[in-house]
Amino acid sequence: MPRVLMVNWDNYPNSSSGGVYAWAKQMVDNLPQVEFVVLNILSNPNVSGSYAVPKNVSRVMEVPLYGCQRYEEFYGQGKFVPKVLSTDESFVKKKFMPLFEKFVSELFSDTCNYRQLAQLCHQMHAMLVGHDVKKCVENPATFASFLALLGRDDMYRAVQMKEAIDLFSFIQRVLQILSVDLPKVDLVHSSNAWIPALAGVCAKIKNDCPMIATEHGVAFKDLLLYHRLYIHSEAYNILWKVLSSNIIKTIYEASDVVAPVCEANATMAELLNTPASKIRVIYNGVDTAKFRPIESGPKRRPTIVFVGRIELLKDVLSLIQAISYVKEIVPDVLCLIYGSSTDLAYARACLDLVRRLKLEGSVKFMGTTRNPEKAYNAGDIVVLSSIREGFPYTVVEAMSCGKVVVSTDVGGVREALENYGILARSRHPFELATAMASLLRNERARSSLGASAVKTVAQKFTIKHSIDQYRDLYAELLDRPVASEVPRA
Repeated sequence: MPRVLMVNWDNYPNSSSGGVYAWAKQMVDNLPQVEFVVLNILSNPNVSGSYAVPKNVSRVMEVPLYGCQRYEEFYGQGKFVPKVLSTDESFVKKKFMPLFEKFVSELFSDTCNYRQLAQLCHQMHAMLVGHDVKKCVENPATFASFLALLGRDDMYRAVQMKEAIDLFSFIQRVLQILSVDLPKVDLVHSSNAWIPALAGVCAKIKNDCPMIATEHGVAFKDLLLYHRLYIHSEAYNILWKVLSSNIIKTIYEASDVVAPVCEANATMAELLNTPASKIRVIYNGVDTAKFRPIESGPKRRPTIVFVGRIELLKDVLSLIQAISYVKEIVPDVLCLIYGSSTDLAYARACLDLVRRLKLEGSVKFMGTTRNPEKAYNAGDIVVLSSIREGFPYTVVEAMSCGKVVVSTDVGGVREALENYGILARSRHPFELATAMASLLRNERARSSLGASAVKTVAQKFTIKHSIDQYRDLYAELLDRPVASEVPRA
């Protein structure tokens, strides 16, 4: 049985929501002849530790990025004591500091050698597995060395002290990930192309095994989008773009196959210098037995359904604004918003906008649903208002339920919808509203497009179709077949 290290970030098995969680769960549930070791990097150390995994998941490694700098402490283990004792002043200055300076220099370089950066990640990993990363980064000499590195560059020396501290803190998180003791595996499969995947790069080098990077979103675009929310010096902006680009390109360089979930993501991977020969697009698949048309009884009001997180990238504010325009044409319209939020300020902004636009009777926040198939079927149409997407499950799940989707034209949405939905430009609520209103007033079009959408999903976007491609890819990289069923005892 091949052993695969699955590298996740804030999803399976701890956080049971979102598209990447659904993808990871499908992988482990539908590849029973593969043994999975799951490494889940956690931004929130207080996330749920109560979950069930199938028998082929032999181990779950939960590594917190915040709230705990030694992952052994997170588990209540005392194994870090020998590491602390071995990390004295002499080790920090003679062993750690020279490697740290090489690592940061390559990370900040606009002529980065990505293979060299991958090797430096592995060297740092090999060193920190046996020593205490907390003592290394908290030594005053380490921060002084970091500031000196910034000062050597004519542009980077203009980075403000607060920004330098933020950068140093970010590198500290990277080192925490690199310090994790990694298991022996036959293949590495990362569900992201950001700093958690650097652990995957180390596992690949350590085990001399193949690696797959599956891009669900596009880390580089997301990072730049969030970065623009804050005011920074120009020097910091340039350094952050260089640093993030170097990390992502290193992950792509180390991967034997980059497997984005849509052609839109593949295009971005190519723009980041990934050879087309290394890219293998594998679309997400849905459970067509679960997501199917269901009779939900007569609807009293024309209903629009949104299923997703209430956050900036989903642009729920634009959706609410669009509903105010729809209401002018369809006065009794009802919009049901299913989903939770971890961004309190954004959630409050959504509630405030509903009040300001006097939409309390037209927009309802339904909270998280455990039965999304029922939520989709409760609507006449399903809407997605995102600023950025990969290949969203929301779209193909809604299509599988026979619902027409109105969506912003982002990521791989166009590839899923083909001609069986309506696209609008992102951040253009009036365009979104026009499309929604036209469909709400045309039952015949909804019925015809919905029926065609069901057929499209059955032909192209089923779980079986997706899993079969991953199984074939695993077999290709491992140079041995991967069985589709568990052998009988």
